[in-house]
Amino acid sequence: MSDKLDRIFELQRVLMRRLDVPQAEQPGDRTPETLRHWHKELGTAIMIEAAELFDWAPWKHWSTRSGNKQVEQDQLYGPEHLHEIKMEIVDVLHFTLELAIVLGMTASDVYELYLEKNKINHERKKDEAY
Repeated sequence: MSDKLDRIFELQRVLMRRLDVPQAEQPGDRTPETLRHWHKELGTAIMIEAAELFDWAPWKHWSTRSGNKQVEQDQLYGPEHLHEIKMEIVDVLHFTLELAIVLGMTASDVYELYLEKNKINHERKKDEAY
């Protein structure tokens, strides 16, 4: 699994180089101003892509259609539309990976931090007040 995560990090770096994002190479420019810029730009992109994912969500409980896409709910999770929903998830992943790379994270960092956060979330579940 780690090999796959390493591979998607490398593929994202290749895309970043093609898009002339200087932080594709380590260590890159990590001044506070540069980090602030990319944090804002990529954070915005992540939110927009997440909003595009939400466009598919059937958030109107009284409607027989999905959100802004206006797909009938009985067709929403069929192969055609489910693929589009999954692609929106991958769009979020692309920008999340780019931000991780800009911030100097590696696939190993993401893996280790994921394990740490996963453990915290399991611990929170033990605390019924959470």
